[in-house]
Amino acid sequence: MRNLASAAIGLIVSYVVLNFFGIVVLGLRFVAMNRTGRASKSHDWLCAVSLVFLIAYSIDTIIGTVFGDIGIHITEVPFNRLAIALKTFFVSQFFWAISISTFRLSILFLYTQLFKAADYFRYSAYMMITIVCLFFVGSITTTLRMCKPVQFSWDKKIVGGTCGDIGTAELAAAAFNLVLDVLIVLLPLPVVWRLRLPREKKISITITFAFGLIISGINLVRILKVLDCNIADFTFCTRDSAILTVGEMAVGIIAACVPLLGPVIFPRRYADSHPKKYNMLGNESTGRKITGSGEAYTYSHQPGNIHLGADEIELTASCALEPGRSAPAYSEVIANKGTKGPSSVSNVIDVNTKIEIVRGLSDD
Repeated sequence: MRNLASAAIGLIVSYVVLNFFGIVVLGLRFVAMNRTGRASKSHDWLCAVSLVFLIAYSIDTIIGTVFGDIGIHITEVPFNRLAIALKTFFVSQFFWAISISTFRLSILFLYTQLFKAADYFRYSAYMMITIVCLFFVGSITTTLRMCKPVQFSWDKKIVGGTCGDIGTAELAAAAFNLVLDVLIVLLPLPVVWRLRLPREKKISITITFAFGLIISGINLVRILKVLDCNIADFTFCTRDSAILTVGEMAVGIIAACVPLLGPVIFPRRYADSHPKKYNMLGNESTGRKITGSGEAYTYSHQPGNIHLGADEIELTASCALEPGRSAPAYSEVIANKGTKGPSSVSNVIDVNTKIEIVRGLSDD
């Protein structure tokens, strides 16, 4: 009983801390959204869904620990309590699959909001979204087909029941997750480093996105744990794996929220309603957005933080600018769409695709 109490306390304390940070950071995400007047998007609610299933996973495995003796050696577990441990483990796999898939989709849909113009990036993002969805389907299918009949997953009294290698399945899932999380972190970096911004700002943006690499580190530890632990001692091995899994989900939710916390962490820098704007070439402008042919994407940046502003109008027309002339209003562009500029204009700039970096100004 002493071993069980120690295992339960360690697991519950870990869960409380990780869930607390997940709840607080998601709450700050919605506070930031309210401060900027931004409407909620699909990536916001996907992150909320991920948190709901993180909490569900935590409650489920706490039940398995308290009533199913998860955390102590299987040779010390009565058969009736082992059934509880196995049943809660089976259910937890669905909660885990939903939680990690939704926070990844949240990150990827945020990417598609931030970077709209580059076709290669958009196609890459949607390809990653497809992979995440396929992984979710594969995880659910694997859970349902691991044992035949499926009831044998928790009821070992069924005659003739068989199960596949759970350890190999967990190892494969952790390895795939590690690679997938690295790819998601790397996806926007080529776009970021093409921008004509000071190097320190590029580094701060990169660090913001790279927060997700912590998830890969957690999965690497999970792989080492699976290799080190005898899966036959199921109840003993599951405790550490469950804590790492909750860590994976909580950190994933935090990573999905960090880019949007600028208005909360640096409120003064977002107080100015007239942000500076930088284009791909690095020149600075203020006021109305320049429009051009193709689509625009806006990357709203604070040093170390990213703020997704209000919806921008996608570029659908073309215009020509004289040196020193400010960008025309959107209505002017539409009115002149398809017309040629004056022949006397020298050094005409044909605005094709514009990348804007929006940085709120602080008073200092």
